[in-house]
Amino acid sequence: MVLFFKPSLCTKGTGAWILRYYNKVSKKRTKLTLGHYPKMGIASAEKEAKF
Repeated sequence: MVLFFKPSLCTKGTGAWILRYYNKVSKKRTKLTLGHYPKMGIASAEKEAKF
């Protein structure tokens, strides 16, 4: 699993926390948006990623 931040292209200071993981059922890499910055900080994103 990889947690990364994708900055917004149109609004400065915003972006999304993305979790990329391997789905064993579909046998593909999958992306999941956990939340949007600044509403969700890195600590909250890390907690959500550990589900």
